[in-house]
Amino acid sequence: MTIGSLFSGIGGLELGLERAGLGPTIWQAETDPSLRKLLGRLTVYVIPRPAPDACEAFFRQPFDERSGNERPRDDDHDGQLDEDGPDDLNGDGLITMMRVEDPTGSYMPHPDDARVMIEADPAKGQQGRYRLFVEGYDNDKDEQQGEDPAGGVALNRNFTFRYPYFGQGAGPHQISEPETRAVADFAFSHPNIAAVLSFTPEDNLMKPWKPKSDEPTSGIITAVLSDDAAYLDHLAEQYAEIHGGEDPPESPKGEGSLSEWAYFHYGRWSLGCRGWWIPKVETEAETDDEKTSDDETSEEETSKEEASDDEASDDEASKEDKSKEQDGKADVNA
Repeated sequence: MTIGSLFSGIGGLELGLERAGLGPTIWQAETDPSLRKLLGRLTVYVIPRPAPDACEAFFRQPFDERSGNERPRDDDHDGQLDEDGPDDLNGDGLITMMRVEDPTGSYMPHPDDARVMIEADPAKGQQGRYRLFVEGYDNDKDEQQGEDPAGGVALNRNFTFRYPYFGQGAGPHQISEPETRAVADFAFSHPNIAAVLSFTPEDNLMKPWKPKSDEPTSGIITAVLSDDAAYLDHLAEQYAEIHGGEDPPESPKGEGSLSEWAYFHYGRWSLGCRGWWIPKVETEAETDDEKTSDDETSEEETSKEEASDDEASDDEASKEDKSKEQDGKADVNA
């Protein structure tokens, strides 16, 4: 029996599987005997672009990061579809944001980089200071800008497990889109598939799934089984050792995601990883603190060395004095 694996980047934000090393590895099979032997008993199915609309948005102006397809959607519930999206006012090919200081705003500067805006969390004692506006006109004259852009259904929120009913971008119902239906139909028509790897923010290789302490013996399973967790943890350890990445971001909940669907509803081993993430960068303040700490440590070590030298000098002087006293006593006795 041929065991198959399915590779996919369903979210639309994970571009270029060849950058993950998959393409070159398969191409090397023509000349690499070990790879040729491996592919002789294993089958790898690759879906390089399961979210074509979202991927294509990265390559047309104005450049736009999106996760949805082209299905029209009424985000502001005014009976019109995609009528008020952002506009490239200055024709530079980019959609930019403007922040306006406002004590009633819900955004605040990021503590590590004031150029980045984040939503304030009142539960943490944070208070918003800014409002954010997207570049564009008020196309539907409702005194809001860019509130109903094109974006469609986010395919990674359209699968059946923990489907977010009426959630933003989740679609009218599970597997409502031709793209998600195609992936599901392909999976079920290939029962030899044993594992699914998704390039997705729902990363369970750097952030492994954890089983419940009170694992149910019946009913719907909503957490990874303890028996399975041991194998997934082992794979995660191997992945982390090979990958070497540090400070991975937290994984989202994954309602309606392909990776959770593959494990809980398709019944296969499911692995998810990010194609990349923004590395943590030290701020100037952190660097200054480290320099100050290093300077203080260096000063302490220098002081200890000087103190040690002084003590050594005192010891030598004391020895010389004792030697002179002994010589004096010897002369007197003589």
